[in-house]
Amino acid sequence: MKHSTQIALGYLAIATVWVGASDWLAAAILPDAYLDVSLYKGWLFVGATSALLKIWLAAEEDRRDEIEARLQESAVTDSLTGLRNRAAFIEHLRHAVERARRGGHRFGLLYLDVDGFKAINDTLGHGAGDAVLREVAARLRAVLRAAEIAARLGGDEFVVLAETGGDLETLAQRVADALGAPYVVDGAEVPIQVSIGVARFPNDGLDADSLLNAADGAMYAAKRGRRTPPPA
Repeated sequence: MKHSTQIALGYLAIATVWVGASDWLAAAILPDAYLDVSLYKGWLFVGATSALLKIWLAAEEDRRDEIEARLQESAVTDSLTGLRNRAAFIEHLRHAVERARRGGHRFGLLYLDVDGFKAINDTLGHGAGDAVLREVAARLRAVLRAAEIAARLGGDEFVVLAETGGDLETLAQRVADALGAPYVVDGAEVPIQVSIGVARFPNDGLDADSLLNAADGAMYAAKRGRRTPPPA
């Protein structure tokens, strides 16, 4: 609104100066034809003003639509990875629960955590950590199918919703294989492992929060199992 007001005031100032100056020039140069020139000039001014206002209003509408689209996109997107953010994903999960209740079908949830991510930040810097997270997101987008939605919950935690209700173990292995391939950051290979927890609706929870908690707990169990040394 402030931008639009400034443009309108600037246009008004220019128009006022133009009208005053042209009146003075017409009276000085063509005193006998002053009335005819003023009438012609008046209609010309009205036409030019209408055309300029139409162009300006169209440009303002396009600019407003672009701003609104960016705001809507930023409200549901994680700024670092381009995946859905936590709030948008939880809202999507709640709708998935409602659809599953009405339709009587099942679906699954994967909860992912990048093991050793803090060490990457500590040894290579936060820029390297951000690069790893962006690569994780890119690999998720590449390996997931149309009915599988990925999001970044925050930090190094990601989640995948599979509404097809298919074989979640196969999906988890597909994701683990994609994310477990070597990462190269600034020319150095960074070994990455991902712990994955699985939760199913309705077996592990009947609402979004309980499903997330169940998948989170399964992920930490998988992480602890990986850290357990083999028996002697």
